[in-house]
Amino acid sequence: MVRITVLLASIFVLSGCEYLKDNSEEIAMNNAKAIGAACRQIGTPLIECYASSPKVNKGNIFAGWKEMDAYMRDNKIPNSDAPPKENDAESSTVVEATTADKNKKAEDPKPPKNMPKEK
Repeated sequence: MVRITVLLASIFVLSGCEYLKDNSEEIAMNNAKAIGAACRQIGTPLIECYASSPKVNKGNIFAGWKEMDAYMRDNKIPNSDAPPKENDAESSTVVEATTADKNKKAEDPKPPKNMPKEK
């Protein structure tokens, strides 16, 4: 009776291994496609995308990139990091404001006048 129980338990456990193996390959493929899609959405070139994930299957990265490219073209979605248009007044104001903030930070701050002098 014990042998039958052990045999059935081992068969049950080993049959699950094949399911986990198949499932992990599918997960790895979906992760690679997600990497490719993200690279396309932010405008990263494929070569940089491949270099940032050297252990991931390049074919699956390209498949994800290509799917996202088709989706973005169909829906006329620009890259998320695309530079602002020059004729857009609001975006040029934002660019000017961030440039002014960077210039302010670059200047050396003057100490307050009432600070005691160090000896």
